[in-house]
Amino acid sequence: MTTLSYYMKKRKNKAKHPIYLRITNHRDSRYIRLQLNLEEEHWNKKKQRVRKSHPRHEKINRYLSVKMLDSEALLLELKQMKPGSPLD
Repeated sequence: MTTLSYYMKKRKNKAKHPIYLRITNHRDSRYIRLQLNLEEEHWNKKKQRVRKSHPRHEKINRYLSVKMLDSEALLLELKQMKPGSPLD
């Protein structure tokens, strides 16, 4: 089973941290970096969303939702192309 989630990679001595899309399939994870850097205080790790304290939280959360939907659609297409693939 393949799961999708967001992940903030914390970097030492940096104010902003990059956000990644994490794709996990059979305990093997791959990360795709999004063009998004945020301060740690603006990221809600549990909900995987930007907090309301960020001035552009609505726009960024819409961007994250669209990316998730696009990724899920792509996974579904791949599963349909190869029904016996390891993506199941």
